[in-house]
Amino acid sequence: MSRILGQSGDFHDTHNAEDLCHSLYSVPNLTEVVETIYANTITLLIEMSLVTIDLSVRLGPLQGVIILVTIAAYIEVSRQDALFLKKVHNQLKKTIQKESDATGRILNGWPTILGFNQAKVEGLLHSVAVQARVIARNISIRSSDSSALKTRLVCIPGLAASVLAVLYQIARGKATPGEFAVILALWSTLSSQIQRVTALLEPLSVQDSEGAQPLQLKGGRIEFRDVSFSYGDKAVLKNFSLVIEPRSTVSFVGRTGGGKSTILALLQRLYNVTEGQILIDNQDIQQVTIESLRATSVVPQSPPLLHGTISENIRYGQPNASKEDIQRAAEAAAIHDRIIELPEGGILTSRKKLSSGQIQRIQLARTFIHTAPIVLFDEPTSSVDANTEHQIQKALNKYTNGKTVIIVAHRLSTIANADKICLIEDGQVAESGTFDELIMRKGKFAKLWKR
Repeated sequence: MSRILGQSGDFHDTHNAEDLCHSLYSVPNLTEVVETIYANTITLLIEMSLVTIDLSVRLGPLQGVIILVTIAAYIEVSRQDALFLKKVHNQLKKTIQKESDATGRILNGWPTILGFNQAKVEGLLHSVAVQARVIARNISIRSSDSSALKTRLVCIPGLAASVLAVLYQIARGKATPGEFAVILALWSTLSSQIQRVTALLEPLSVQDSEGAQPLQLKGGRIEFRDVSFSYGDKAVLKNFSLVIEPRSTVSFVGRTGGGKSTILALLQRLYNVTEGQILIDNQDIQQVTIESLRATSVVPQSPPLLHGTISENIRYGQPNASKEDIQRAAEAAAIHDRIIELPEGGILTSRKKLSSGQIQRIQLARTFIHTAPIVLFDEPTSSVDANTEHQIQKALNKYTNGKTVIIVAHRLSTIANADKICLIEDGQVAESGTFDELIMRKGKFAKLWKR
């Protein structure tokens, strides 16, 4: 499970939670041996010994050896391929970003391009970028197909050796056709189950760099320096640059899909940037430990609830918080009344007992009780009514005083008092300033506010 928690957003975007859960708990027999390779060496050796003994007793020692050698070969081939495919995928992302940059350069700079008669040059540069992306995509497709074929072929020699060994024993009268059927069934199960567990053995795409040091927070100054990022084929951020001064509140607004939530995800290193740098107090976040970087308070769009009481959920991340601290945070987030209403101290066995607004308020209370100097809010009041929003807004002003705060919001009333408001469009800052400044400009933000 620690392996799954260590994975990046890329991993969780491409793996269904139910499938991962099934891989963990529904994979019997030899799959458990594979899983323990990364989990516990002693347990691995014990289980491998038991499997080898069992196969040796029933079908001869050769069968146990063949099975274990095949598993080891499969995992090693999968590991090597995963490392190679990661490099291929990163190269593809870079070519996609460069093609997007070349396209944007033409679309945004066409008057200058035509004015200086550089259309042919820019067209050639764009064609080169497109061709590089096509080549990288073809390499990625071929590499993925080759990897899939290679891992399937790994099992064939083991299966052939196992079948020949049983047939030889049958010919000598030392095995029965029933045991031959057992071997075929075992290999059918083995090949499918190993593939399932291999997902858990993927190399971490986001991990501490060599020599990474803990983040040394001073004031909480955040700088995005020419940051570009792509989700698969889609470029989300393009040379995004922004400075957030220490102990200030900055709000991101804009249409859905503009890149606002992505900025928060990159700041937490749930993903690595494709290009550029993100710095906190002049420290590149890719050069600090992930554990120290993520010591922030975060309110995501769809806040998770953990099994247990509401109080335990609020205390999460600050286990030493007192009952008084929890009560104050719950009252500030307007969720204290719900704790009293629920039986047995507000024990939660599912989200169904609470509305989406109540779940969001629990997450806010969790943030209020946390002492992190940097706080990230992603739609913190999207699921509450106007009266509750006003109450929560007052609490936000109190609990975030002296902290660096980033708020992503669609409700413009949530961000009116921010030190800086940034309108994010197509992965870039289209407008920025205080609320009054943006309204006086009568630009895109002012039109958005009138709606």
